[in-house]
Amino acid sequence: MSIDNTVTVQDVVVDHRTRGGVVRALDHASLVVPGGSSVAIMGPSGCGKSTLLGLLAGLALPTSGTITIGEQVVSQLSAHERVRFRRQALGMVYQADNLLPHLTIEENVGLAAAICRRDRTVDALDVGELLGRLGLDRLAKRFPDQLSGGQRQRAAVARAVVHRPRLILGDEPTGALDEANACGVIELLMELHRHIGATLVVVTHDPTIAAYASDRLELARTPSMLEASHVG
Repeated sequence: MSIDNTVTVQDVVVDHRTRGGVVRALDHASLVVPGGSSVAIMGPSGCGKSTLLGLLAGLALPTSGTITIGEQVVSQLSAHERVRFRRQALGMVYQADNLLPHLTIEENVGLAAAICRRDRTVDALDVGELLGRLGLDRLAKRFPDQLSGGQRQRAAVARAVVHRPRLILGDEPTGALDEANACGVIELLMELHRHIGATLVVVTHDPTIAAYASDRLELARTPSMLEASHVG
């Protein structure tokens, strides 16, 4: 039985209260990302991309509206339930690799798998096989500071997908890489999200990276509100 990984954002508003008044970060944003597909979110700084990504990760709650992953209404979960949701169903890749420096690449990825296995019935991917798929098998015993930036980011991708998440989020995952490494990393990320059947949402400023996704969402700020438009 397949699991529904569709991402639905419905009429979401995010308000931040400041000394100067209420600042609206998202204004009635709505979107649907079909399960197993990929979307790149683009737009200028301050348009709400990171806010939207944080909502999808359950790191914050909207002021109003709903965030749904499959049949799970993430925006209605308690703080504890959202932590469990992230551990079980979510993989995240950041601009920084965030690898633990005192662990080898194999141990970094293996630790992520072990944490998720504690309360899951679905087996994680085989760490050795996954590292081989990413061209890291010969580097498995090395520490992060012994790898190049592109190699570390591929290890970060492995850590994000080893537990077969339903949703993968990328926050400028290639932003710190040169063009060749950036394209290599995003190609691997696209390959892996399709391999495990996960839905992929990537925030990027780079149109070359965005072009790899099956759809693109552009957020643009106006003086009064945030508008979202789909671009084919």
